[in-house]
Amino acid sequence: MIHNDMFEKITEIFMKMLLYQLEEINSKITELFDNVNQKAAGNDEMKERLLKIRNDLHKIQSRAEQNVLAAKKDIAQASPELIENAQLSILELKRAYDEARGKLAIIFEMEDFRE
Repeated sequence: MIHNDMFEKITEIFMKMLLYQLEEINSKITELFDNVNQKAAGNDEMKERLLKIRNDLHKIQSRAEQNVLAAKKDIAQASPELIENAQLSILELKRAYDEARGKLAIIFEMEDFRE
C-alpha cells in the first residue's frame, strides 16, 4: 500500500502532467484556429466547426482544472474514502485529456486542413 505522502506527490505530478497536456492541446488548437482563419477566409462552415471544437476544448480544460482542485482537497484530508474520491477525480481528468485529444484529431482529419 502506498503511504499517503507518496500518494499525494505522485497524484500531484500526474495531475500537473495532464493539465500541462491539456494546455498544450489548447495552445495548438488556438494556433491552428488562427491559421485556419487565414486559409479558410470564405469557408464559414469550417470556421464554425473549428470554433465549436475550440470551445469544447476550453470546457474540457475547465472541467479538468475543477477535478484537480477537488482531488487536491480530498488528498489533503487524507481519509481512505477521500483518497478514493481523489483517484476518481484523476480518472475523470484522464478522460478529459483523452476527449481533448479526440477533439484535436477531428481537426486533423478535416480534409481542408491536411497539408
